[in-house]
Amino acid sequence: MKIDTEHSNGNPFYEGLITKDTLAVLPVYHEWYQARIIDRFKADVYLTETPSKVIDLACLYWMSSPSAMRRSINVLLNCHKKLPVAIQPELNIFACPTASPEQFGCMWIFPWHIADKGGDKSSSYVIFHNGTRIDLPVSFYVLQKQIQRTCEIMVRYMSSINER
Repeated sequence: MKIDTEHSNGNPFYEGLITKDTLAVLPVYHEWYQARIIDRFKADVYLTETPSKVIDLACLYWMSSPSAMRRSINVLLNCHKKLPVAIQPELNIFACPTASPEQFGCMWIFPWHIADKGGDKSSSYVIFHNGTRIDLPVSFYVLQKQIQRTCEIMVRYMSSINER
């Protein structure tokens, strides 16, 4: 595993790079970098790990188990593919993949920040509250479905907190 020491300070979990202000983690087709983190306030950060690996490391940083969380969401949603991720539910850090996380082109979107979205049968886009726009190589239907799944997990989590 390569660590981008400029941003990780030697920490394999990329301390604090995925926060409540993260908008997206995107793949980068570059000689050294594989992922780009887009933040609401900070400059973009480029990392040597794949976007899905960055998401897994963020889960570990926030002390959640990526595999246990996936099993739980699998059961709750009764689906097996393109599962959303609850990175840090208490801070509303949830992400949804646009494709299978095993595919390099998988983009991770953080729905909490979406102001608008649109598209058609072949592509879609999201516009975040800060005006950042990302074009996605998935249909609007797929984007809607992924956001819906993520919101369902968010609501179920909040309901379980209120029941305690």
